Amino acid sequence: MIAKAATRYSNLQETACQNCGKRFEVAPIYLKRGQYKYCGLDCRNMAQVGRKNNLSPEGSANIADFNIRTKKGVPISEEHRRKIGVGVRKITAEVHNEEWRRKVSAANKGRVRYICTPETRKKMSASQSRNNNNNWRGGVSSVNHLIRTSKEYKGWRKAVFERDNFTCQECGQRGGSLEVDHVKPFSLYPDLRLVISNGRTLCKPCHKLIGWNYFRDVKWKKEVPA
Repeated sequence: MIAKAATRYSNLQETACQNCGKRFEVAPIYLKRGQYKYCGLDCRNMAQVGRKNNLSPEGSANIADFNIRTKKGVPISEEHRRKIGVGVRKITAEVHNEEWRRKVSAANKGRVRYICTPETRKKMSASQSRNNNNNWRGGVSSVNHLIRTSKEYKGWRKAVFERDNFTCQECGQRGGSLEVDHVKPFSLYPDLRLVISNGRTLCKPCHKLIGWNYFRDVKWKKEVPA
């Protein structure tokens, strides 16, 4: 990283790494800005960890030696974990004591929480619907999209899953990637789109294999199934 930055300048100045003391050359403009204080990322990380833990990384031969001194990466024993848990619970008990609980309870008494009633939700929805919404573009959503994203369609889908016990009606797979298939096609029988008896649970491979497909069942056969 330093070498690439330095090759763009002809007048380089020698400086020393603030961590390991290694000499290297950088452009004077970087020294003026206070950049490139270290010879590499390892020395920079060692210095940052040292400042965080009030340790001095000077004298460390490499990053591994410094990690040993700071106990970085050293596994914690079960006894150590137990002591940490005891200490955390003790501090929590001291802070969240009975006096603290009493003050919180007293502060919350008489406070009225705002509850959004169904009527309020309807009014809020109407105020942001259609022409009242800045994103309204004149009803460009397709009927197919409106039906498949409606609450009624989601309820129909859930009812079919529950009736079939979340099990594929073709191969018997339970759970996983399941889909609801219309026995009589969605596009050809609009009156049966939300009829539970017209739905069946299929896994994704079975749905692709036996589910109704326009290009496979109509376009090439030139007929619509009854």
